Amino acid sequence: MTDLAHPMFGWDNDADGLIIVTIDDPDGSTNPMNGRFRREFQALVQHLHAERGLISGVVITSAKATFSAGGDLDELAERYGERFAPPTSLVELAGNGGALR
Repeated sequence: MTDLAHPMFGWDNDADGLIIVTIDDPDGSTNPMNGRFRREFQALVQHLHAERGLISGVVITSAKATFSAGGDLDELAERYGERFAPPTSLVELAGNGGALR
C-alpha cells in the first residue's frame, strides 16, 4: 500500500516483516485522541489486517515526547457543551476547599 490512508500513523517495515508504526499528529505538539486519530487509527487497523500474512510483529511508537495526550479536551467540550466541564485546577478537581481525599 503506497498511498496511506493513515498519514498520522507512519508505517515502516523491514525485510523480516516487522512493522514500526509512528504516531505523529502534524497539527500539534502532542498526539490527542481526537476525530482524526479515531478515523486514521481505524484505517491503520484495516491496513494491518490486509497485510497480516506478511507481518511478523508490530511496534507502535510516537514521534512526540509523549506517547499520547489522551482525549482532546477541546473536542470533548465542543461535543458535550456544558455537560463536559474539565476542572481548571487541582483545587477544583479535589473540591472541598482543596483538600485531597
